[in-house]
Amino acid sequence: MPYIDAKFSVKIPDDKEKSLAEKITNSITLIPGKTPSSLMVNLQDECKLYFRGTNENPCAIFEVKIFGSSTKEAYTDLTAKLCQIAKDELGIEGKNVYVKFDEVSLWGMDSFMF
Repeated sequence: MPYIDAKFSVKIPDDKEKSLAEKITNSITLIPGKTPSSLMVNLQDECKLYFRGTNENPCAIFEVKIFGSSTKEAYTDLTAKLCQIAKDELGIEGKNVYVKFDEVSLWGMDSFMF
C-alpha cells in the first residue's frame, strides 16, 4: 500500500506525464516487498514551491508513504532514483529535490484495515 505524492514547480509536458508516472511507479520496487500494482501516485505540477527562500530554480518534493517499514539503504536507493527521474524527465537537479518518507502503521482500503 505505498503512495507517492510528487510535487513539481515546473509544468509537466503532456507528452511526458505518462512516462513520468510510469517511472515513479516502477521505482517503488526499490523498497523490498512493494510493487507497482499496489502503488498510488499523485502528480502535481506548477506548484508554488520556494526552496532556499526563492522560486527561481525548478524544484520538487516527493512524499513517500509505505505501510510498515524498510531500511535506510532502500530509502537511499529510492531517493537516488526519484532524483534521477526528476532530472531526466523535467530537468530538475537532485540538489533541488526533497524526498520525505513516512512509515504508516495503519492503512485501510475497501472497508478493510491492514
